[in-house]
Amino acid sequence: MEVRHNRGEDGGEFRRRARRSRLIALLITVVVLALATVLVLRSGFFALDRLAVEGNAVVTEEEIAKLVPLGENLLEIDTEGLEARLSEHPFISDAVVEKEYPDKLIVVLEERTPVCWLGGGELLLLGGDAVVLPRAELAAGGFDLPVVQPSDETPRLGVLEHYDDPVLIAACALCARMQRQALPIFDELAEIFPTRDHLEARTAGGETIMLPLDASPESLAALQAVWSRERLTGIEELDARFRGQIVARGGEAAPPPPPDPLPGEELLVFNTAEQ
Repeated sequence: MEVRHNRGEDGGEFRRRARRSRLIALLITVVVLALATVLVLRSGFFALDRLAVEGNAVVTEEEIAKLVPLGENLLEIDTEGLEARLSEHPFISDAVVEKEYPDKLIVVLEERTPVCWLGGGELLLLGGDAVVLPRAELAAGGFDLPVVQPSDETPRLGVLEHYDDPVLIAACALCARMQRQALPIFDELAEIFPTRDHLEARTAGGETIMLPLDASPESLAALQAVWSRERLTGIEELDARFRGQIVARGGEAAPPPPPDPLPGEELLVFNTAEQ
């Protein structure tokens, strides 16, 4: 008897077996990778072990570490949820959290920096946006900041409540701006009296400084330059309410010439000392 082989059928069977073998191999590979992934995830390789904090001046890294889930798997940490949790801290206005694999978190903070005290009773600590900050969080020694003296109608607010009085907001903004510019004159301010159209500051030495409600960084830098020069003459008052000029009253006659004006700022200094 003659036996004939169907090569087409044999080839089809071979291809089917080859496909099954590849599929089995693929399934084995997937299972092995899944098991390896589970083992890696359950190991300490991705455990949060390192923390870097940036932008903090008031809030300590130790405080941030208490709010961060150290030891947890970095892959499973919800950065948005952690940012929201950090922003609940009274001295943190915003937080950005980034992962750096395999085991590090980078936390970038924007702080509510204390800029002044609010008088009119028990002192309240205020931030640059006129928000009340908790005194209980103060470091040892507290803050040496000017006291803003409010009107009699100014209410006493609670922690993290904002004042909406425009002149009080202007006073806080002024302090924040001088603080950011690191102006030495800011350390001399003892009290600030907001009025309807300007701010009147008193220094620890008794001098008076008159400022507009919206003093620009350039005008404050010019004020610092004039203050550094004119205070040596024993001035009694500096009036910087008018654009392009600062008036110095009191002190000795014939003071030295004023410094060069800042770019874009015409600086005219008038000394009204009695001759």
